[in-house]
Amino acid sequence: MSDNECYFDPKEMLVVHASAVHIDGAAWIFLGRSGAGKSTICTLLNNCAQPLADDTILVAPRLGGGWMVADIRDYSLLVGATTENRTSPPTIMPLQAIFQLYQAAEPRLQRIGALETCRHLVEAAIEATSPTRLRQPEICKTIFVQMATIARSAPGYHLYFDLSAGIAETLKKEFGLVDKSISSCISEIASGAIAPSQ
Repeated sequence: MSDNECYFDPKEMLVVHASAVHIDGAAWIFLGRSGAGKSTICTLLNNCAQPLADDTILVAPRLGGGWMVADIRDYSLLVGATTENRTSPPTIMPLQAIFQLYQAAEPRLQRIGALETCRHLVEAAIEATSPTRLRQPEICKTIFVQMATIARSAPGYHLYFDLSAGIAETLKKEFGLVDKSISSCISEIASGAIAPSQ
């Protein structure tokens, strides 16, 4: 078993409306309503990060503490409910950071507290949960409790971004990335060489 070992008990797994990438073996998740730029930010980071999920993620407890992130499309594989043949296992990464997205003229990153991070996570979890399930008080309680736990376990940020290399430099500085091409991939998008997804 790897140090990313986790269990995916359906009772413990949470569904969140978010996109995600993984960089240096850790997941960054991006929250925001439809149109906020969840797919666009993943495209901006395409040459410097591996895509993990485009629109909806699974978050599950990690053995020994912390949380793991996977794409919802891998749900059946993760809970052993399919015999689908795959050449590689689903990608599961430890959660490193949580970003609430805002499009803005000037790129910047603002650290936020656990309470505000929790609020954004709860909104994203509610968006991904069916109205029928939300009418069950126990489901709502679980969402609030688990999102509060996640918000206390990983740093939260407001990420204001545009199509310039400025946001790359901001992220590199914050996370100490010595990445090969994070600035160049964003510069290519800004110049029109790569079209961001809509």
